Amino acid sequence: YITSKSKLVRHNGLMTFSAESVSKSRIVMLSGSDASMRSQALEGIQKYYNELGADIEVFSGTDAPELWFQSGFVLPLFSDHRLIIVRNIARSDPKDILNSKKSGDSPFHLWINDLPDSTILVLVADEELGDSSRQYTLAKTLKTWEDAIKSTKQGQVFKFEIDLSKTPDLIRKHAKAKGYSISSKATNTLAQMVGGKPASALAELEKVMLFVEAGTEIQESDIQKVAIPDLEYNVFHLVDAIVAGQSSQMMVQVQTLVNHGSDFQAQILGRIYPLLLSNFRLIWQARFCLDSQCDPSRPTDDVKQHLPEKPIYKEP
Repeated sequence: YITSKSKLVRHNGLMTFSAESVSKSRIVMLSGSDASMRSQALEGIQKYYNELGADIEVFSGTDAPELWFQSGFVLPLFSDHRLIIVRNIARSDPKDILNSKKSGDSPFHLWINDLPDSTILVLVADEELGDSSRQYTLAKTLKTWEDAIKSTKQGQVFKFEIDLSKTPDLIRKHAKAKGYSISSKATNTLAQMVGGKPASALAELEKVMLFVEAGTEIQESDIQKVAIPDLEYNVFHLVDAIVAGQSSQMMVQVQTLVNHGSDFQAQILGRIYPLLLSNFRLIWQARFCLDSQCDPSRPTDDVKQHLPEKPIYKEP
């Protein structure tokens, strides 16, 4: 679904975002856990303003907010519209421009009020790499930006969230609409391979259908041959292989991770290592609880004393 300050639009994993809906705002933020849909929304906004002949300028969250707003105050020369896009907004700490003794009197609020009607700022919460500590800090920064934008009359926040429970049903419906059927195993495997992301699942399903004869049933083997899994999927299989002592399968998963992309070195510390650490921490806790003859979801007080700050029984 997509949430904004004034509405909740359910779309069952399909893009229903309208770029025109942001045109009356002075500042808009695109955030949420579904990176694919967030990107589609940004592309839609860019296409909409390109067709209007707007002046478009792109900044990074590492640029000072004063620079974005100074650019926004400039009236467009050959157009009626000016679009300012700020990527990786989580890298920009808004606390300095939100400081004020009086509510609504901060530099941020004053600048928003002074923006000409021709200008719109679009802040994009792109995905960021980093360990759990950095992700926590980035999430707090994003929440501060969201609250600041919602506190203005001229702002909207659109959150593109993933409803993982609906992905298998979405896969089946999309396959049927294209003239295919798909087995339950194939459906579940595809959903797992893309981490439940609806947009990614449909994109991979489209690839699979290119290699399967129309009107036939898509099997799990078809998914495994064609679909490209998300990095997390390979990490989970690597953990399974390590725990099971399957050295050959472990090396297959390691090689798959190495070949996953050109930025493998950055992914090691940013995503792979935190995922491995998190999985083995949960496995250790579960093993400790079982050895202590208690349920991991309801450990005894004695067992709780030996568990970390975020224990297994508090996991979703």
